[in-house]
Amino acid sequence: MGFWGRHPECVTGDVPKSLVGDFDAFRRYGYELQVLEHDLTECINEFRLAYDHYYSNPDDLELKKFAIVYHTDNFYVRVHKLIENIYRLLGLMVDLIPTRRPRPGEPSLRESVRSGLRERKLQKIVRLLGSFEGNRWIQEAVKARNLFVHQYREEREWAQLFPQDRFREPEDPIARAIRGIDQATDLDRYAAQKIADLSKTLEVVRDFRDKLFNTSQENVPRLAREVGESGERRKQGAH
Repeated sequence: MGFWGRHPECVTGDVPKSLVGDFDAFRRYGYELQVLEHDLTECINEFRLAYDHYYSNPDDLELKKFAIVYHTDNFYVRVHKLIENIYRLLGLMVDLIPTRRPRPGEPSLRESVRSGLRERKLQKIVRLLGSFEGNRWIQEAVKARNLFVHQYREEREWAQLFPQDRFREPEDPIARAIRGIDQATDLDRYAAQKIADLSKTLEVVRDFRDKLFNTSQENVPRLAREVGESGERRKQGAH
């Protein structure tokens, strides 16, 4: 749906509702993914605006450092959320309830989604997921996000959550990389490289979105036929 907004054919075409379980949820996750992809783009734009314009004065060096950490964190948190929503979207395609928490000993949602995709002969989507999550830029984003969020959860009075102290956190690799930079020109070079890295991550997200759409579209006729045949068998068995 919205996640594939760059493909007009998915807006005008008919999506068999029987393929996705809770169709309203399927549509909602699709729109949320579209918004998240837009947010990733705007994180980069705001990042660039902050160090090129808002804090371009050499006297604003510390504010520029904070802006780098702040916008990078925002980007990485959204990448993690995007992955979660992708699994929830695909979960609806394999008869799962994405919001249900697995009981102890049960497989995670991601494991269940991959298993369900294999059962529906959608191994190509499983491979796409593996390639996407194994990508260098995606792994870096998830690792950085987990470090930041887990520290926040463990220390609710964490001083580094305040703007004036955030980038001094010793365990934050991004903050550690810029802490010793004391020249505006050096910081600008670092920021430019970080924006280039985030842009590569966004390219990976967009490439995955296109491949996921194409693969899903290829399998819609087969899945619709199988769902229809299954429904007919259930009706015949009831008589």
